[in-house]
Amino acid sequence: MQYWMTYLLLLLAVLLIYQQWRLLRYRAQLKHREELFRIVAENAADMIALVDVKGHRLYNSPAYTKVLGYSPEELAKTSAFEQIHPDDRFRVLEAAREARRTGIGQKIEYRIRHKDGRWRILESTASTIRDDAGEVQKLVIVNRDITDRKHAEQQLERNLSSTMS
Repeated sequence: MQYWMTYLLLLLAVLLIYQQWRLLRYRAQLKHREELFRIVAENAADMIALVDVKGHRLYNSPAYTKVLGYSPEELAKTSAFEQIHPDDRFRVLEAAREARRTGIGQKIEYRIRHKDGRWRILESTASTIRDDAGEVQKLVIVNRDITDRKHAEQQLERNLSSTMS
């Protein structure tokens, strides 16, 4: 009888060691993925944000400071919608609601206030992060500053209309 108990205890010990090894391996993989995300996000020219379903900022990539002039501390104190132009807020909120509902973000353009008061034009797409039950928990938003492109397009249109007159 003791032989079986010893065998069973040994088997449980091996199983526990194996489970610990798998857990350590999983944690190492997770740490590697987090490090990869951090490197990509911190070096991307596009602004990458993570917000909860209520619009509270959970993460803003360093590109936010470069493009909009706000420090991470200033961004942390405000809602993600406070800097959005009042005329564009409803459209942005609707796009966020639709992304949460369908899991698919549509590409939208909207104006956002730079710290110096000027308006920048962003092209934005949202993706969802769901929990185990399939409920949307967070949105990953990728914003690209297209202000210079939009101004060039407007200038081109003005030039074309003046040559046609």
